[in-house]
Amino acid sequence: MKELNLLERSIVAPFLNEEDKETIAIYPGAFKPPHRGHLNVVEKANAIADKTIILISSAPREDVEAEESLKIWELYTKDMPNVEIKISERFSPVAEAYSLFKHNPEKNFVMAIGKGEVSRLDNLAKYDNAKPFDAGTLEDLSATRLRKAIREGDTETIQRFIPKNISVEEYLSAFDQAPVNEGVDEDTEIIHVKAPIGAKNLGYDDGDVF
Repeated sequence: MKELNLLERSIVAPFLNEEDKETIAIYPGAFKPPHRGHLNVVEKANAIADKTIILISSAPREDVEAEESLKIWELYTKDMPNVEIKISERFSPVAEAYSLFKHNPEKNFVMAIGKGEVSRLDNLAKYDNAKPFDAGTLEDLSATRLRKAIREGDTETIQRFIPKNISVEEYLSAFDQAPVNEGVDEDTEIIHVKAPIGAKNLGYDDGDVF
């Protein structure tokens, strides 16, 4: 094959560099808690990117904490080595995504969004190295309805909202559990924790502290 001269290399270099760049998908959101619709977005993002970063909002929502969301994402993506999960250091995970675009101009990014929300990302046009990716909507799933099902102990609805390969028990294990104190010696230190969502079916009120 003919070796390119200096002028020819300068002409094709931008195209070669663009192809050589790693493509990173960023998926920001509240995810309180994550359901299989969210997972579907990640699966689609993985198909077009070398790596996917999930950015979780740090703000709790109806007693679902960011750390619990992270545990569920870890359960969902345990067989996805190219997925990284982070709790956003900024109040807004979208703002943190924009910061990543700004400070990493040498990388290609796609902003993964579900529910047809790409039109809301007006500021994305400011970044030449980032493009929107609308992954669409999977059925009529919402985190609000999932939180309600968890509070009410509605295991049938919970199972409908989560991946088929994950049991309700596995899913709920990501949430803080109330302690069982039967048979505890009086000298044993008891750790007091908040009752989990859905604790009413255990005889507790949501949010009770023990």
